[in-house]
Amino acid sequence: MVLLRGDCGGSTTRGFEENIVVDWEKKKNILQGDMYVYLQRGCGTVGEIRIKHDKNSLKNVQFRLGAMIVDTSYEVEEAITNPFEVKDHRNLPKCLRPLSLEDRVGKMMNISNKCTGKIRTRLESKNIRTVRDFLGMHSLNPQELQEICGIKGKRWEMTVKHAKTSLVGNMVCVSISNLYNFKKSFDI
Repeated sequence: MVLLRGDCGGSTTRGFEENIVVDWEKKKNILQGDMYVYLQRGCGTVGEIRIKHDKNSLKNVQFRLGAMIVDTSYEVEEAITNPFEVKDHRNLPKCLRPLSLEDRVGKMMNISNKCTGKIRTRLESKNIRTVRDFLGMHSLNPQELQEICGIKGKRWEMTVKHAKTSLVGNMVCVSISNLYNFKKSFDI
């Protein structure tokens, strides 16, 4: 398995080897993982592959995956995927990054994470340090929480919506555990 430039020639194998991305901007290979597929009767399974990059973010970069046969006497044409965009979460604005329940409130939209962040300081003085604490207070007394933050209108709605992104991954776990407890209590 190899990583190819996104603008290489479609499904044709012409110029395949010239388009292989070996090192990206003089850095080490960014395609990592199980890059060899062993075939049995012409079939194989691709293992875990990932694109890993350094501290510099990728911006609007398209790649293709390619597969070529090595160490064989048969002539086999290379395979090339359609182009795909590599999305780097570091390119997303702070407000679009999903949160976890254990993230500090300073990671939330419209709340500063700096040491002098007034909203964060007011929240922490009321023992609201994590997104979990924020959502707990929001479910008990949303008006008081809004007064503590001092955020109004659309900015407040966006802050609460960003905090609720932490619930997306946890809802499934809660639902499954509740189902298990339900079955257990009724011996289903």
